[in-house]
Amino acid sequence: EGLVGIYMRAKDYGKANAAIERQLKERNDPKLRGYLMQNYYNMGNTAAVMNIVRGEEKAGRTPSEDMYGMVANLQNKAGDKAGYVATLEKLARHYPNANTWTDLLNRVQRKSGFSQRLAVDVYRLKLAKGLMKKPSEYMEMAQLVLQEKSPAEAQRVVTAGYKAGALGVGAEAPRHQRLKDLTDKEAAAFVGNAERLEASIRKENDMASLFRLGYGLVQSGKTEQGLKLMNEAIKSGQLAERQEEAELRLGQAYAFAGNQKQALATWRGVNGKDGTADLARYFSMSK
Repeated sequence: EGLVGIYMRAKDYGKANAAIERQLKERNDPKLRGYLMQNYYNMGNTAAVMNIVRGEEKAGRTPSEDMYGMVANLQNKAGDKAGYVATLEKLARHYPNANTWTDLLNRVQRKSGFSQRLAVDVYRLKLAKGLMKKPSEYMEMAQLVLQEKSPAEAQRVVTAGYKAGALGVGAEAPRHQRLKDLTDKEAAAFVGNAERLEASIRKENDMASLFRLGYGLVQSGKTEQGLKLMNEAIKSGQLAERQEEAELRLGQAYAFAGNQKQALATWRGVNGKDGTADLARYFSMSK
């Protein structure tokens, strides 16, 4: 590697790479492959860097975090948004950290056509990934979840906020307490009222409400009953343009119920262009 080192120190990357390529033909050395990629990166040669990464993947090896990082940096500099996000997803899958996940979730929300109805699902991923920091995030998520008729889940969000030290402190503490009291009250009453609520929903033939009731029941621990209602609502065909959104949440319900296999199978079938397919993929990566 003496000659390689001399060329690299002189920043004569062309000669360094030619020397590395010759040596790689004689022996498969990961260190040399790393040098080769670093040189191409320094030259700004995105295509060559990508070829090395693809070669690693085709050989059944997971490229290093540094390799994916180099690719992501080059793609970002070149303005290749789709390529950058695809590499971020690989980083999130193999080398997850808070910065990568935050970047991914921020980008999915900024994508053209993203449905604001999915804001609650983004929060669910943030909570699962430990990305929630601000009191306002816990407050907004709990309120969104209550609107989705899932009070037991809202109660857990508020509890997590208190445990993290984000809620129950400062000038807004009384407001936090009011939300806590509300979620506690709604969660306590939910299962007892479910039968009456289901009868009313069936009378109206409102499958969207039946679906939400099912999700709420799953989150309240009545998993079998809840999943049955959710599947019935989806199969009715009445959810129409919200079908992909429903499948995304059905996957979440299966995951909460401990059926990871069914959750993954459900998420694989989500193909919506409104952010549902992206989020389904991210939920799959979290399992």
